[in-house]
Amino acid sequence: LAGMGADLLVETLARLETGTLGAEAQDHAAATYAPMLKREDGLARWQEPATVVYNRYRGFQPWPGAYTYFRGTRFQLKEMRLGEECEIPPGTVFAQNRRLFAACGDGRAVELIRVQQEGKGAVSAEAFLNGVKLQPGERFTETPLPEAASDSPEKETNQ
Repeated sequence: LAGMGADLLVETLARLETGTLGAEAQDHAAATYAPMLKREDGLARWQEPATVVYNRYRGFQPWPGAYTYFRGTRFQLKEMRLGEECEIPPGTVFAQNRRLFAACGDGRAVELIRVQQEGKGAVSAEAFLNGVKLQPGERFTETPLPEAASDSPEKETNQ
């Protein structure tokens, strides 16, 4: 693809120089509408395949940015790349060889390279792991409230 782009650029510049480059009208029937981005569009949806999570991250840089929730607070995903296969539930966050990963819905993970916890500066995954002890099975969530909070039984009251 890079080679094709380079060839097209050379051809276009040559046509521009000779004055043979003409404008071409857009085919409005083939055009699509892109809605205005909102901050919440950057929310990572871990049940999606890893390539979808990664491409959404790339598409939302620099704004609105990609994020998730970790331990009930906003957690920004500053830099990531596609990772290896894994056999754990989507959203599970785990460390391997001082590297940070998040499981996705297709049995593959994304590697988180730089992250930012709410109220703190962006750090490398290794620095994050130095300051946080991950619990086995701990997961990123799509809401600010930990899932466990909604599972707590309510006390019955007799009146």
